[in-house]
Amino acid sequence: MNAPNEKSDDTVLAQLQDELMQLRAERTRLRFQLLDANARFAEKERGSDPTALRAEINDLKAEIKQSKVSFRKSLQDRDAIIRSLYSSTSWKVTRPIRALSKGAIAAYRNAARILHYLRASTTTSPAEVRRLEATVQPAPEKPEQIQPDGLEFGHSRLNAREVGPAMLFITHGRGGGTERHVQEMRSSLEAEGIPVYILRSNPKRLGSLEFDKLGLDDAPTLPRFHVPSDVDALAQAIRALKIRHIHVQHLADAGNGAEDFVRKVADVASIQYDVTLHDYMVACPRFTLIGASGVYCGEPEPAACGACLRTLPNNSGGISIEDWREHFGRFLHSARRIFVPDVDVANRMQRYFPHISFTLRPHPTTVGERPQLLKASREKRRVAIVGGINPHKGSKLILECARYAAYHQLPIEFVVIGYIGGYSISKNRADKERPNLTVTGRYADVDLQNLLHEQAPDIAWLPSVGPETFSYTLSSLIEAKLFPVVFDLGAPAQRLKDLNWGSIMPAEYMLSPADAVNFLMQVKPFSPPNNLALSATVSYKRLSSEYYSFEPKFFGD
Repeated sequence: MNAPNEKSDDTVLAQLQDELMQLRAERTRLRFQLLDANARFAEKERGSDPTALRAEINDLKAEIKQSKVSFRKSLQDRDAIIRSLYSSTSWKVTRPIRALSKGAIAAYRNAARILHYLRASTTTSPAEVRRLEATVQPAPEKPEQIQPDGLEFGHSRLNAREVGPAMLFITHGRGGGTERHVQEMRSSLEAEGIPVYILRSNPKRLGSLEFDKLGLDDAPTLPRFHVPSDVDALAQAIRALKIRHIHVQHLADAGNGAEDFVRKVADVASIQYDVTLHDYMVACPRFTLIGASGVYCGEPEPAACGACLRTLPNNSGGISIEDWREHFGRFLHSARRIFVPDVDVANRMQRYFPHISFTLRPHPTTVGERPQLLKASREKRRVAIVGGINPHKGSKLILECARYAAYHQLPIEFVVIGYIGGYSISKNRADKERPNLTVTGRYADVDLQNLLHEQAPDIAWLPSVGPETFSYTLSSLIEAKLFPVVFDLGAPAQRLKDLNWGSIMPAEYMLSPADAVNFLMQVKPFSPPNNLALSATVSYKRLSSEYYSFEPKFFGD
């Protein structure tokens, strides 16, 4: 072929590769949907309406069947194009597509087996139905009265009348990465001369919001605002503190209707608000997109989501998934900006809110320059897992992988620098099934790099079984130049692809400890690029202008 045709062929091949990746991602999503449906049926956590669930599995079966048809058509179309371009070498591209088509057929047959199981199952017992009924919300406490002239906290040392217009953050009290982001943003804004007040929910006092003391030290008392009744009271407080803008970081534990409450408060106070998505609360009342299977649910159709909410703990307050998303859709539509820390979050949320525009704003992240960790000479591969590992972070999978590797006497060991929820250090020491697993215990963030140096692992693994929106742990591993392995799911995978470093494990391997262990043993770490720290660092000279895009005089600059 001549040069122009060769260039054209390369372009077509690149397009085929992209389409193959999209088909593979769709296959993976459907497989997780089937797994989640299978788990709910097998455990008989099916609510009180078997007819609806039969309809759900039929819909899923039809969707997979349609996917199979699409795969086959794509196979035929692509084969014809490739044969015309590459003649005898067409197998290089058609072989993976054919394998994908076989995977779709297997998924279809799995759906048929689930349908057969459902038809053979008995209906849920009345006792089970009672157990699965939505929990009743406790009655709210009597609202504290706020007198029109009694907002004494408005005369604190950060009185807006003296300092200037302020920002209000609304967030939860659960800690974690959201809290770290809130505090870092607050410090940066106040360094710019913009006072920041924090209004926080309390997991022990659902349905109310309270100001943090910091910044209001001189206030004799701080009012509590009840959701959704205290719209006028909070708007009054906003005016008294000269709050110019609201940034909603999270609404967990703020109570039913918190999204409408904030929207109304902003309207009464005549100011705008922004929203940052730290998880998937706006689309999933469980926040994590993890279903009955204990791993990623595959983001099925609303009928399956409704079945999940009827059987698993969640924050919906008893409303339907359709109403939940409608309420949050209004909330997002009324926002000035909706910030997401990674493009994966925007793409995922676009499926639920196609008419909403999401603004990409990576979290401010400083990655320091450090020498690469020295690896100890050993016969076994040492894998580090860092942080507080709860179910959505992969706690069950870690234990299963360690047990599998120990049973088969494989040359691999795991060290959790942190803790595993429900699996204490003393339990770890007495665990004869997992002699290859070490848990070091909780640590302070400032000590993490030293702990990594002491343990000298070969690689690090982030085994989160749901799509993360961001990972500060990954930032720490990048700073340590410790080769990271993540599932091909969520923002961490996208971040490694952008950095061109680390290894990405197929998401399906979270279903198979054997496959996960073999991948960890066989992956070959390679040196990070020379500019890794610089590439991984995200900074904004001024948050008010570069992050928020405010005009220079918005806060009286």
